[in-house]
Amino acid sequence: YLGLLKLFDVFGRKADEGEMTECIDSFLRSVVRTPVMRYAYKHITGTLGFEMTPEQWQQSLIQLWFTREGDDDGHCSFEHVFVGELDAVDSTGRRVVGGLHNWVKYYLEEAKGSANYLGYVYRHSADQGAQNARFVSGKFVWALEDGKQVIKDIGGFFIGISPEFQVATGTVAYFETQDPQMAGHNGWTRWADARETGYYQDVTHEGMKYRRFVVHNGRALLTVFASFLGKAELLAGELDRRMDRTLAMPELKEELPWAMEEVGLIPR
Repeated sequence: YLGLLKLFDVFGRKADEGEMTECIDSFLRSVVRTPVMRYAYKHITGTLGFEMTPEQWQQSLIQLWFTREGDDDGHCSFEHVFVGELDAVDSTGRRVVGGLHNWVKYYLEEAKGSANYLGYVYRHSADQGAQNARFVSGKFVWALEDGKQVIKDIGGFFIGISPEFQVATGTVAYFETQDPQMAGHNGWTRWADARETGYYQDVTHEGMKYRRFVVHNGRALLTVFASFLGKAELLAGELDRRMDRTLAMPELKEELPWAMEEVGLIPR
């Protein structure tokens, strides 16, 4: 998290290239040592068959996440996903907030008074989404230094996930969708509305269903984000299987609210 905060700082004040490179390298050196990134590396080089040395792995992360599109004024995917773009425009030419799918950045901006949450917005299962503490989908405005505001009509992000988890899942999504055949084999569906090459995949986490999106142009990752779909339907026999498990006390505390909901002891 310290490395992430340093990156927020250098991107925010547009630090010189030397300082930017140093902070990026330091962040990635820390990230690649984490268990989730080691798992991502193993999956990409083993299961998916992309041959990379550890040094090449880190270089690929720089290419995917920190390569600016177009000229020097373009944005990299890290800036889009983690920091947010305040100079984006929508299809009508209106200035809007682009990206910003990281809960830490939004928390910091809201704490400073820069971001103002205007309420939840869910395209699916709004009542369930409003009760889901793991994911936020809503509308907000961002105050600029000149007194003007830019809006995000709908933006979503997971709460509590680590920066390395977000980098790992985005990187895996990129490599799993290198071509249509590979994407289909890994459970991805072509996203027709994407401006570039885009795919989506429905996943279940902690009893909730989400749709993950990835967009890239073949050279670099452009964005990764998710939307909330609603409470996942249990497969046949899933309730009995989960109820019959022997759990340690910490696991039991996490599982108990879900089980009580499923059997009707507490309201959903």
